Amino acid sequence: MVVAKHARPADRKLARERAREWKRFRQDYLYSQRHLAAALGCSKRTISAVETAETTYPLRRTLQRFAALKRKHEREEYEAAERRGQLEALRAARYAPIYSGQGA
Repeated sequence: MVVAKHARPADRKLARERAREWKRFRQDYLYSQRHLAAALGCSKRTISAVETAETTYPLRRTLQRFAALKRKHEREEYEAAERRGQLEALRAARYAPIYSGQGA
């Protein structure tokens, strides 16, 4: 985890977006910071730093593991909805806030 004292505005914006994404993931899939850290193989402090946008440059390995974990959960959710016949409802719930201007 690299903490830049004078990060560029674009990097800070990316860090804030990443923080929102990680917090949303934890809320959606009921992970605590401790459990997410264990799943990603990093420290709880790293998770906290990413979620507060304190760090602008987390390790690439951590980002890759997060992306893989997120894909896994989304795929499982998609398959479960497909089995239940609720795929359209899942799509509507996921994308309605984006199209209505509310944001996720």
